Amino acid sequence: MWQLRIAIAAKYGSDLDAVREAMLSAADANPDVLQDPAPIVRLTTLAGGSMGFELRMYAPRTVTEHPDLLSALQFALMQKLGEGGVALKE
Repeated sequence: MWQLRIAIAAKYGSDLDAVREAMLSAADANPDVLQDPAPIVRLTTLAGGSMGFELRMYAPRTVTEHPDLLSALQFALMQKLGEGGVALKE
């Protein structure tokens, strides 16, 4: 299996649960992301007016187009963050 990671920087004051939910729902909605092991979200940094988050997930080795999968996940994540009112660091 392949490990995939997406990192974002949300502005201080962003709803932590909204960030986590957006990241996990983007991963859960994609059929190429494995549910075992389950995707996880980590709060990785607190600096420069932002909070750094990382989504870690796995895809089976049969998925050969990693850039396309990551792009699809990032598009979905941006949509979900916007729906949740989460602002990213500029």
